[in-house]
Amino acid sequence: MSPFSRALKYPLRYKRYLVVTIVCVLLGALCYGGGIGTIYPILKLIISQEGPHGWADIRMSEDMMGVTLRSNVFAAGVKVELDKVKPDSPAELAGLKIRDTILAVDGNEVDLPSFVRLVAQMKASEVITLRWENEQGTESVQSIELKQARLDARIIAVLTDLLPRGLENRFLALAYILGLFWLINVMQSLTRFVQSYNAGIMIERGLLELRTKVYRNALSLPLKFYDLQGGSSDVASRFVQDSPTIKRGMKVLFTQAMLEPFKFLAALILALLCSWKLTLVVLAVAPVVLLLVTKLGKLMKKATRRSLQVWGNILGLLNETLSNIRVVKAYGSEGYEHRRFFRANRQLLKYLIRIARVDALTSPTVALLGISMATVGLLFACKLALPAGPGMKPEMAPETLFTFFGGIFGMAESLRKMSSVPNKLQASNAAAGRVFALLDQEKEHEERGAPELQPLSRQIEFENVSFSYPGAIDRALKEIDLVVPKGQTVALVGPNGSGKTTLISLLPRFFDPDTGRVVFDGQDIHKVTLHSLRKQMAMVTQQTVVFADTVAANIAYGRVRTGRERIIEAAKRAHAHEFIELLPQGYDTVLSEGGENLSGGQRQRISIARAILRDPEILILDEATSNIDADSEAKISQALAEFTVSRTCLIVAHRFATVMAADFIAVMDQGRIVARGTHEQLLASCPLYHGLYETQFVTGPSNNEG
Repeated sequence: MSPFSRALKYPLRYKRYLVVTIVCVLLGALCYGGGIGTIYPILKLIISQEGPHGWADIRMSEDMMGVTLRSNVFAAGVKVELDKVKPDSPAELAGLKIRDTILAVDGNEVDLPSFVRLVAQMKASEVITLRWENEQGTESVQSIELKQARLDARIIAVLTDLLPRGLENRFLALAYILGLFWLINVMQSLTRFVQSYNAGIMIERGLLELRTKVYRNALSLPLKFYDLQGGSSDVASRFVQDSPTIKRGMKVLFTQAMLEPFKFLAALILALLCSWKLTLVVLAVAPVVLLLVTKLGKLMKKATRRSLQVWGNILGLLNETLSNIRVVKAYGSEGYEHRRFFRANRQLLKYLIRIARVDALTSPTVALLGISMATVGLLFACKLALPAGPGMKPEMAPETLFTFFGGIFGMAESLRKMSSVPNKLQASNAAAGRVFALLDQEKEHEERGAPELQPLSRQIEFENVSFSYPGAIDRALKEIDLVVPKGQTVALVGPNGSGKTTLISLLPRFFDPDTGRVVFDGQDIHKVTLHSLRKQMAMVTQQTVVFADTVAANIAYGRVRTGRERIIEAAKRAHAHEFIELLPQGYDTVLSEGGENLSGGQRQRISIARAILRDPEILILDEATSNIDADSEAKISQALAEFTVSRTCLIVAHRFATVMAADFIAVMDQGRIVARGTHEQLLASCPLYHGLYETQFVTGPSNNEG
């Protein structure tokens, strides 16, 4: 099943809107055919002598008797001559033959107009007595039983009876037909509106479900997916760019792609009624059109897929540049970033031009083929509309010819409109492929029927843990063995890139180890539910996360039903209450994206208040006091010192005070734990720790301890 077909399952769930859409499509196609079909009675009124009533009477009488009348001239005094007599018809059974002339019906002399009117008014199985003469002038009298006329002839008779009769009323009859034409077009416009509106509702509701499902799945993906796929910008582009492309394809499908084939069918039926042989000649070009449209559709899909990938790159570039605009300006890199954007934009332009070329080529090419198709048909049709010789009746009447023209051009117009449909559907298929590639990604692993993890009561253990990032040559962690007793604080120190952050990321299962395991009280965390594991933890990182919401909502993140009193209490414990009260709306102040209206220290204290409110069993701090001013660091350190009492803590630390407060310290280097112990023990026994102490903890540029 193609990705676009999978996407269609979502709007198709709304059966009510689908049924209304289909009904409107059928009514619209019927109105389209009816509108073209009004050409025939209009021309009958304007061109032919018999008019629509005479035409209907001729058809009824011919059907009921099984003959074809010679009706080149339809006027009073014209004889009733037989042009054809059908086998086993009432006329043949009575002995009538070709070129016989009917003189009287039931003893009353008749001409062509009076004869067809008289017979048309009679009922099936009614018996009439005819008097006629053959080519030699011999007269005969015979009774015949009329048969039932065909359904189309009877329908035409009923409809024409609604029009006023007589030459003097032809203009009035023409007004009636044009009024009907107007009403048909009003109905067609109304059905198009209802169809488009219902299709729009169906599509929007379906896409709402799809986007919600994709977003839910995106939140459940492992972090390694984002590392491999170019970060969150690529995922965002699948919502921003791909979702509207899918919508455009669905809109085309439920409007043009549904309506135009039925309009084509209505015009085709009309053309077949005029001349089925000529219509088959015209349709000979259809396979060529189909082959061309299919080929162009494949080119469109390929170009669209690549353009959407480039769009993802551009979104990533924009997000990266604009979110770090201070750095860009500080380093005078506006020109460099402009050049990066220009290169990405040029790459996008290349694919967009390909799309434009294919799109521009499709419609005129198909239109040209359609015109060629119509020209061939019209050439043969005009030949049939010309008399074979003087006094001879043409095989196709002028009104039939022009109605055939209308049917052929109606088919060509529908074909032209349908020509762009495959390209748009292929573009949507490419976009749906990217969306479903995200939806089909494997979620974070959780064993079926996994038990809940009980609150930590003894210790956390890292047992021979090794881990490597996707695509990395070397392992980030190598055979780590570490025991963290409940209620103790462990500080992880080491050079940059030694694996400290990676190690603590294994606790909430942001990543799973390649080998070894992490256990809580002897329970492998890989075999318990993620919710029960993560609800025991809170994390405060160096890169503070503040959402574009109120201060209260940021503190209560993850616990949305928390009362205001508990939020304020957590803020006070984090030493954040003092600055929150000074904000314009206090706790109801809406923070800007990324918390740009707060200082770094204020953002960090809100993050700590969030962790305090969560009241976790385990607290993870990843350089939580780096890159902030001395006053903020002092307040944050005080808040953490109070909060970590009797709580299990793992701290990635660059600060001397933080390291000194730990129960023990683990020194990491190149993915291994090379030493562990207290500060004094490590100063005496571990050269690496001694060097870190002198460079980072005491004299380092980031030190605020004095």
